[in-house]
Amino acid sequence: VYDYSLEYFIPTEIAFSQENRLWVGYKFYENNNSIYSKGGLRLLEYNNINDENDDVWYDVNSPDVYANISVWSLEITVDNTGKEVLWVLSDLGLRGYYFEIFDVNYNNKIVNLYPFNDTFYFSDLTIQENTKIKTDFNNNLWLVTINDGLRIIHNDGTVYPSQITKNNYNILSDNIYDVDFHENGDVYIATDMGISVLNTSFSSTYSPSSLSVSPNPFYINQNNEIIFSNIGPNTSIQLITLSGLVLKDFFSMYNGQSIKWNGTDNSGSLIPSGIYLLVSSNSKQNSSVTKIAIVR
Repeated sequence: VYDYSLEYFIPTEIAFSQENRLWVGYKFYENNNSIYSKGGLRLLEYNNINDENDDVWYDVNSPDVYANISVWSLEITVDNTGKEVLWVLSDLGLRGYYFEIFDVNYNNKIVNLYPFNDTFYFSDLTIQENTKIKTDFNNNLWLVTINDGLRIIHNDGTVYPSQITKNNYNILSDNIYDVDFHENGDVYIATDMGISVLNTSFSSTYSPSSLSVSPNPFYINQNNEIIFSNIGPNTSIQLITLSGLVLKDFFSMYNGQSIKWNGTDNSGSLIPSGIYLLVSSNSKQNSSVTKIAIVR
């Protein structure tokens, strides 16, 4: 594949979408006050990937914000309606776009982008070379940073409320090089200190039986809080007595969300010592029961 353009010389990232389309991001670079590579995006349509003679390159009618801007990473995801979304990580932050491609005439097309979200995600972070985005099996988007750990955007566009950092999730380092995903929900995180494995519920086969409880037993006078983790999306959790009385209700909207609890019931009173049942169920009608001990 050869790009005959005289304006784009430093490609940084590629992403494949449907119908033999390849999106390419470029680095902006000036040399002696002259623009050597103008940054931004281009689109390649190919028929036979091994035959460059049938390749056709198109400029992208992206918003003017990408003029003279470096694009560091690209990903294609699919929204809840099955429509493709092009995600662009640039110096400005992260933004998703729907796209439409119109035929004008032979070898001449208009490529339009329409923002998926109102503004740039993570514009407050330092986005630079080697910062990247990756997609998991559920089309959630993970931002890999150099010194700020991981950020997650749910496939509906909402930002996962908890940052994946050394302090929050006990990963080895916040300086992350890459992430990869296993279908069982494990996330492998390559850092400058080694590889961390984060057990999450980002899996199509997730079951509430994967719910983790720590510490168990929970000593209210010694432990500040108990943590329920590895929780699936749209999961309801109830703490009930052995006789069936519901004392506390919890709800988790997002994959992998953890819940911190201080040992109080729905009215705010401390739970008495005893053995209790933790009943969890999710939107797939899966359920599980876990016993926990509380000591005051």
